[in-house]
Amino acid sequence: MSGRTLSAAWACRPEMFALSDCLSKHTGRLDELKARYVAAGQPTHPDWDSLLEGL
Repeated sequence: MSGRTLSAAWACRPEMFALSDCLSKHTGRLDELKARYVAAGQPTHPDWDSLLEGL
């Protein structure tokens, strides 16, 4: 095992935080989509156009 593993992770912290922020911005609507899917009765073949409308 290389001794660089921990230092590489530490060195990439700014990039990790930037990636985390980016993912949060683009996946924040998943909670709303999940709620709509559950409210629709968790269909096997959901009408995605309807579920995604307005998101």
